[in-house]
Amino acid sequence: MINHLTLKPPAFGLSISATSLSLAKVDKKENEFLLSIVSRSQVNSEIMGKGRVQDPKAFAKEIRKLIRGTRLKTNHVNISLPEERFFIKVVELNNMSKSDVGNAISNELENHIPFFSEEVYFDFEIIGFSERKNGIKVLIAAIPKNVVDSYLDPIKNADLKPRSIESELHSLSRIVLEGDSGLGVLINVNKNGTSFNLFFQGKICSSLYSEKMNVNTLSKVDLSEKAIIDEVKKYFNFYKDFSNKN
Repeated sequence: MINHLTLKPPAFGLSISATSLSLAKVDKKENEFLLSIVSRSQVNSEIMGKGRVQDPKAFAKEIRKLIRGTRLKTNHVNISLPEERFFIKVVELNNMSKSDVGNAISNELENHIPFFSEEVYFDFEIIGFSERKNGIKVLIAAIPKNVVDSYLDPIKNADLKPRSIESELHSLSRIVLEGDSGLGVLINVNKNGTSFNLFFQGKICSSLYSEKMNVNTLSKVDLSEKAIIDEVKKYFNFYKDFSNKN
């Protein structure tokens, strides 16, 4: 995993949400990390929508405008993307080396997401042992390449050098769930939809996204809607049982 606070080379954070861009730069002073630069702007749906960039030239222009007027002296950037196009899941594999895990996931990724493995960028993290003998639990995060590239191309055209990419959810979870050893659900509501994210021992277990539920329609949605609630309950009960046994 990348340590975003190594400051070598110096980099800033660019958070891309459903409707906005946010920029932050952290500097180290003695033994403390201080937030030194913050900038934010709104982006309309003609430029960015449905989890990807719709107008690359306009998007690059928005990034340049966001940076303009700040005191940034680096073009290295750590990026977080909207979670709506990410596929996040925990799978069980036989215990094996980390390099073998990558190969195993690549070979069976199509069993877990609706894309061929060559159509996505993916990463993984071994998060513990499973209940079955010689088994491990592996967290997988995957996103279609054409979605990532829709962001990367204009970001590079804005003269920036991406260092890392992760979902907005992962960035948020480090703040909200730091040191949390229990089980919980993190719900993120925005203009385009709502994500239901199940966490266990500070790690993402599963993520579901609904376009039907957003800031405009949430009060009108029947919260007993089975497609979402039953799935959340299933994962919640599974990890609750697992937690009680450990």
